Amino acid sequence: MILIMPIVLSTVLWLLWKMSYYGDILPNTFYAKVASVASVRRGTAFLLCFLWVYWLVPFVPAGVWGVAHAFRRRDSGALVLMAALLAWLTYVVRIGGDFMEFRLLVPIMPVAFVLLLWVTLELTRRKVVRTALIVLVITGGVSHALHSRQPSYAALNGLNIETIGQLEGRVVNPNEDWAGIGAVLGEAFGHNADVLIAVRPAGAIPYYSGLGCIDMHGINDKWVARHGYFAGTMPGHQRAAPFSYLVRRKVNLVVGHPAIMPIAISFTAFPAGFRYDFFYNLRSAAELPRGSCAIAIPVNDEYKAIVLYIRRSATVDAAIREQGWEIVEM
Repeated sequence: MILIMPIVLSTVLWLLWKMSYYGDILPNTFYAKVASVASVRRGTAFLLCFLWVYWLVPFVPAGVWGVAHAFRRRDSGALVLMAALLAWLTYVVRIGGDFMEFRLLVPIMPVAFVLLLWVTLELTRRKVVRTALIVLVITGGVSHALHSRQPSYAALNGLNIETIGQLEGRVVNPNEDWAGIGAVLGEAFGHNADVLIAVRPAGAIPYYSGLGCIDMHGINDKWVARHGYFAGTMPGHQRAAPFSYLVRRKVNLVVGHPAIMPIAISFTAFPAGFRYDFFYNLRSAAELPRGSCAIAIPVNDEYKAIVLYIRRSATVDAAIREQGWEIVEM
């Protein structure tokens, strides 16, 4: 009892600090993900996909045997690691897995592979079998490394899981260029945090822009994580900020999920109804604050991003004049 008291005391102090600093014990992502319509079925499929692409399926029955073996031997060390692994995998399944390639399994991988080695060594004393199982793990990892950057990687595409290559492409490809969008906005507005943007992929764009940001999916927005409307079943993207919330938060520019089009094409070529629905999920101009407009911002030599300007800012107005950006009345 005396030995565990430091752990108990430090945990209690940590939880008290979380309450005072964050206002909650559970992280914001819990509310954005778990309190959602993501299905346990999809989370289970996500986990099975991981086992399949890493060639770890044969270790599932071995793992069941390992649990029984650990209980039979009362191996407390193995049981503690198994409990930690089970708790994390249960969480991943409950939130529906992920749309990115296995990032949510990274924190538990050290524990999983320690247990995998333990099961391998406990399962058999035959060196040839042990060697075969270890080679299987290594080969599975190499196979995944060789194939996972392929956009057509069938094992992942069946669940609409974006591969490493696809995720990288969203940041650097000219026809998406999230890093470029962030950099252009940041440079145009002097990385002024008083300029507030609203984005769905709230990673690269806020990082490169240095601007104030509202995460429209609520991963780092307390209100959206708890009160945003249900927008779909994609893990981590089930909740979305209603447009009225963006207005209330005094957002200047709505980037949303970046709308990219070739520079040569004019935004006015699209019907108004299409512009409202596709880019901003608006039913009509009546939902827009008075004076709102769309701005076409060149991102690179080939493409421009269309953003919605809904709250006037002297900084934004100055950038529009200096850059000569195209304005389209909504």
